[in-house]
Amino acid sequence: MESFISDRHQAAVWQFVQGWDPEFVWNIPEAGITFSLPEKNNRIDLDSLLPEPGKLEEDGTVFKRFSLGKDTILAFGACCDWWFEAWLNGEKLYSTFPAGNASPCFNTEDHAFRVQAKKGENLLCIHVRRGTGSWLFGFEEKDPEAADPCSPFSIQANPADTLGPVKPMNAVNNGPIRGRSSQTRGNFKLWQEAKIPFARNHDAAFCSAYGGEHSVDIYAVFPDFSADPEDPSSYDFDLTDDYLETTLAAGTQIFYRLGSKIEHNRKKYGTRVPPDFRKWAVVCEHMIRHFNEGWANGHHWNIRYWEIWNEPDLDRDDSPNKRNWQGTEKQFHELFRITACHLKKCFPNLKIGGPALSGKFPWMRRFLKAMHEQNVPIDFFSWHYYGTRPTAAAAGMRLVRECLDQNGYSQTESILNEWNYVRDWTDGFTDAIRTIIGLKGAVYASSVMCEGQINAL
Repeated sequence: MESFISDRHQAAVWQFVQGWDPEFVWNIPEAGITFSLPEKNNRIDLDSLLPEPGKLEEDGTVFKRFSLGKDTILAFGACCDWWFEAWLNGEKLYSTFPAGNASPCFNTEDHAFRVQAKKGENLLCIHVRRGTGSWLFGFEEKDPEAADPCSPFSIQANPADTLGPVKPMNAVNNGPIRGRSSQTRGNFKLWQEAKIPFARNHDAAFCSAYGGEHSVDIYAVFPDFSADPEDPSSYDFDLTDDYLETTLAAGTQIFYRLGSKIEHNRKKYGTRVPPDFRKWAVVCEHMIRHFNEGWANGHHWNIRYWEIWNEPDLDRDDSPNKRNWQGTEKQFHELFRITACHLKKCFPNLKIGGPALSGKFPWMRRFLKAMHEQNVPIDFFSWHYYGTRPTAAAAGMRLVRECLDQNGYSQTESILNEWNYVRDWTDGFTDAIRTIIGLKGAVYASSVMCEGQINAL
């Protein structure tokens, strides 16, 4: 393989600066720290370049300039503890935001990509964000032919090798729709034919067919937090009942998310910190009693999975526009502890878990450590992954399982309950939507399902 880094005196030199500015993809700042990657493993802890270690989730940027005699296809592998995105000549190549490195070994094999580099000078810019324990950065040149996803490969199967039952990875978020009027197109029959095993009802409030803002979310079902949680008249179950009944009638079980939909608007409602965590837990208790035990003219639906909140890790504590949890990380720890302990005491035979992490694995480590130290029961741990490489999703599966086991939750189910093909949530999102409904999106979904069968979910 002809290497663009064969001229070691040029290519071994990188520059590192603390901080990140989108302008860096075009122009390197004058003040930077020069460093080289060790030839042995092509990795360096960027903390070692600084007088004192960087801060948790601090941004930084590494740069490299290189020259080519002609237009050339190159391939790279990179990793960072914990996040990175790579740019070449102002074009984004690859990103691990928001999920992170997704590999306990910080392996460049999990994040490989090809790129068309130009004749003459090129600027490689990599935005890195520090994780919990280090600021490890790795970069390695790859064989472009081996990194080509269209390269031929062989598949071998051994019918005698039994892996166990197939894990259900065809569950979805939100349920079927009945066509209730001439202006509503339903999908109920198609849904029945698809035999969807579970429907998680997060973000149901965005759909008017499910009852919109009057369904599912805690603040919709229990709209006045000053009301008496023991009084059935304090609750509004009507549209949620209708929505869940439609899903169950289609042969799909409910995976109920206790909390709120994501809120992008300036003013927040359901994602605000409850003023009384214990009362919030009691409200959740009575909702479960309504759906499972007939309380408040309710039902006996035997909904087994009850998930506490959604993506509390999505935004930092100091973020100016928190979308899923308005409080701090420690406040969420307390809400989860109180709610999980209360619900498990009330319903020992149900599955109580959460918190549907967005994929910030350092946050996960702190959360599980805190829950373990306080003996908080967690029947299932839910998390999300959006990306472009099934191998990175698989690395996340292994990492979650490892972290659960290390913190005494070896019997806790690992549930990946949001995942799909997404390059990023800004410029690449429109392309992602087109990809999801096309052949490439179908191949990606099938690949992640296969990875789920052989990795420790």
